[in-house]
Amino acid sequence: MKLQALLTAALLFIILAACSGEKAEPITDEAERTSSNEESTANTLENDGVVFHSYDEFIEKINYLLDVMDTSDSETFLDEATRYLWVTSPVYNAFTNQNDQFGYLQVDIDGDGVDELLLGTTGSEDDSYYVDIISMFTLRKGVVYTVFERNERDCYKIYAEGIIEHSFVYPNSSYGAEYFKYNAGNLEAIESAYCEVSFRDDEWGEVYYYSDSASQERELTEKEYDELSDVLKNRYCKQEMQLQLHLFKDKQ
Repeated sequence: MKLQALLTAALLFIILAACSGEKAEPITDEAERTSSNEESTANTLENDGVVFHSYDEFIEKINYLLDVMDTSDSETFLDEATRYLWVTSPVYNAFTNQNDQFGYLQVDIDGDGVDELLLGTTGSEDDSYYVDIISMFTLRKGVVYTVFERNERDCYKIYAEGIIEHSFVYPNSSYGAEYFKYNAGNLEAIESAYCEVSFRDDEWGEVYYYSDSASQERELTEKEYDELSDVLKNRYCKQEMQLQLHLFKDKQ
């Protein structure tokens, strides 16, 4: 247990879990990047050519890491896993603590004829099947890009017609929900209602906000926030997509 805690702490220090979804980033192998200076490194992140060109390549790499985990010690697996930027903390947790529930699914989210790739874990609650979505990727112009990756304190749910709900809770910082329309590889902001902990009038307190697709932000009262949160959920969370993951443990 102590070793596991140390490994997890090390991974959390190394991993950057990007969750904004505003700009998709190519899935790259960090270990194969080389550069002689900061300027060329910035360029390499976009143009080094070390990318996945199909979902099959991506899935094959995940199966490879699962094999490393099964046949090696924890330190060896950690060293190998942290070579890859897409191995975020939730992905690492799925590898190590939810191995039997870890899976993937290719599904067309926005109806444009191009499948997206979801990584997640499965579970059951009150005899019902559910999926915890960890990450979503898209294949554009022969390259796999990240659409979103969740961290430990947020959640993504996908609804009909490409509506995506991102809810988050950061203790002593912020909480709320934002709604996006997924379209051709991009998340387009629609509306959001959230609360931020701010310092005002010589004391800390919660300040509530609403934001629309034009990034126009206005302040709300607590009552308005509660009412608007229900309105947005009823408006966008009408029909959640039924997702059935293919579990990595069942690979042939």
